[in-house]
Amino acid sequence: MKIKFIAMLFFCATFFNANAQQGTAAGGAFLGLANLTGDHFTDGFNIGLSYGIEGKYYLMDNLAVGLEISRNGLAFADSSALVGANAFGSPAIVAKGEYFFGSGNVRPYVGVGIGGNRISTPEFEVNGVPVLAYNKFNLHVTPRAGVMFGGFGMEFAYHLAGKTPEVPERAFLSDQKFNFYDIKLKYIYTPGLN
Repeated sequence: MKIKFIAMLFFCATFFNANAQQGTAAGGAFLGLANLTGDHFTDGFNIGLSYGIEGKYYLMDNLAVGLEISRNGLAFADSSALVGANAFGSPAIVAKGEYFFGSGNVRPYVGVGIGGNRISTPEFEVNGVPVLAYNKFNLHVTPRAGVMFGGFGMEFAYHLAGKTPEVPERAFLSDQKFNFYDIKLKYIYTPGLN
């Protein structure tokens, strides 16, 4: 009985000590290029910009959970616009989990995020009358994969961002799938690592 009790105390001390070492918070920022993938937005000009901040907490050396706040501006060809292009705005907040492979300075990872976004249509004119942006809130799911080189990283993420709002004045913008991907560079500060 005494041996089992001592073994259990040793196991608990080891477990809590390991978790105390693994409980590290990290945070940083990212900037990337984005591209719409919906059928109605891929003809001609199509490029965007993603930027934001993220924070995470390491539950284990290879497992982190966190929050990402991003802003995405996604341009598309629009022959009715003065410059031949227009842009959607799509800020998003997602909770995410990431699993890291390896323990050195180069650490590939995979992850998934889930949260919400707001899709805002561009403002435009109909017969000289300005029409303000339409907005729609959607579920936002984003599988991702990347690699960290110390504090610097590169990530590919695919964003399943729902559908665009109903726009009575412009049918080609209405109720369209709004998916996009981005490739971003990031810097994450992790105490004790960088």
